Amino acid sequence: MAQLHKKGKPIPTNDVWIAAVAQQYDYILITVDKHFDEIGELAVNKW
Repeated sequence: MAQLHKKGKPIPTNDVWIAAVAQQYDYILITVDKHFDEIGELAVNKW
């Protein structure tokens, strides 16, 4: 969250929690939400 804020691209807190869980369990996050594009190490599948 702090890294995103430093980049000037903060995302909603709930999205941070979702991303953290997906990263912790090596999940692929399926979403239409563009906020997750800012998290480079997150596996995202756009729908």
